[in-house]
Amino acid sequence: MKLLPLALVLTPFASAQVGTVVRELKINEARGGFVGDLQRNEEFGVALARLGDIDSDGITDLAVGAPYDDDGGVGRGAVWILRLNADGSVKANAKISQTSGGFAGTLDNADLFGTSLAALGDLDGDGITELAVGAPLDDDGAALSRSATARS
Repeated sequence: MKLLPLALVLTPFASAQVGTVVRELKINEARGGFVGDLQRNEEFGVALARLGDIDSDGITDLAVGAPYDDDGGVGRGAVWILRLNADGSVKANAKISQTSGGFAGTLDNADLFGTSLAALGDLDGDGITELAVGAPLDDDGAALSRSATARS
């Protein structure tokens, strides 16, 4: 199985020269503490969004898109929520897809959910950052429509 890495570059602003890589950490099934199941060609890491500190441990957490994930059907897509340690390694991860994470939306084959991600801030005041997830080939409602989903 080919492992598709996600490279995180951790740069402390106060001490690093602009444009200099201070440290790099790959996150995949074999590295970085990630324990999720990744299949070949899921494109894990094609989109990233900074979520802020979602678990109140003082460390910023991350959303990672995997638009070719096959949960529920071919190319429906997924988003992984990565709770990080101070060194950038994964402390815990959770998957949001057609079959995981309580996602109530409808995804069809080739919707590519997770192609793009944007953290929206706390829109509803519950203390949790909302996340917009792009599904550029979603055509529910019209032959050429596109969609994004915001969930907290």
